[in-house]
Amino acid sequence: MTGVAWASILPEANTLYQKACTLEYQEQYSAAIQALLQAINISPRESMLYTKLGGLYADTQDYDNALKAYKKALELKPKDAFIYISIGGIYENTGDYDNALLYYQSAQKLFPDYKFNYLNIANAQYLNKNYKDSIKNYEAFLNVYPEHFEARENLANSYLMENDINKAMSEYSALYKKNPTDFNSYGNYGIALYKTKDYKKAIEFLSKELEKNPDNLSCRVTLALSYQAVEENDKALAEYTAIFTQEPNLNVIRFDYANLLADMGQNKNAIEQYKLYIDKYPDNGYA
Repeated sequence: MTGVAWASILPEANTLYQKACTLEYQEQYSAAIQALLQAINISPRESMLYTKLGGLYADTQDYDNALKAYKKALELKPKDAFIYISIGGIYENTGDYDNALLYYQSAQKLFPDYKFNYLNIANAQYLNKNYKDSIKNYEAFLNVYPEHFEARENLANSYLMENDINKAMSEYSALYKKNPTDFNSYGNYGIALYKTKDYKKAIEFLSKELEKNPDNLSCRVTLALSYQAVEENDKALAEYTAIFTQEPNLNVIRFDYANLLADMGQNKNAIEQYKLYIDKYPDNGYA
């Protein structure tokens, strides 16, 4: 809303605002919210009160009321980039990445010198699987904040998703070497290693991922293929057994599974798997 006449906060409202801040510090969020609502009744056109209220609602995961409060603050102060960022954060937390991106980008237009917002934009794009654009914004952010570990890890993952394996490998290798304790992308690093045919190292990182996340099916498939590539057939067979227990209809890997069975001399079982694969993919010339 344009042309808003800014109101000075009345003393009574300011006292309640300060009380709310103290209650927030004491983690008495409900009481802090009530104090702010009283302050708003006294000074209903003070954007600062709505901004603080939105933050408190967000802290209590009451995102609907948080959005209402922030949007009211935005009506009163429409050129405040940080209110846009706060709204974007709410949308991001609730999985609405399109709206999150919209508000982050609006903030960028208002305050282009706030470089940290590149991270917000990149994260929204990354979460929305728009990896190509997320790469641009992660790179822009890391030009200013090159040591930000999470951004660099997400950049590596984005490179992998865009099949830029060399850049992904460069990032993963540097991140793991620098800080193995905080490194989280074992699975993706393992997949990248598999794609570069470094099967033994791929096995190491895929195994670490599956220790933490045993239901990560894509990593288990890649681990089975990695064991198969280095002819550790018994271990590959164990992984395929686990895969088909978890997902019996994952027919796309039956051809590789059949090859393994054939290599292990289990020809009858191999033929059955080839037939299942051909039934699902009759136009595949390799089967």
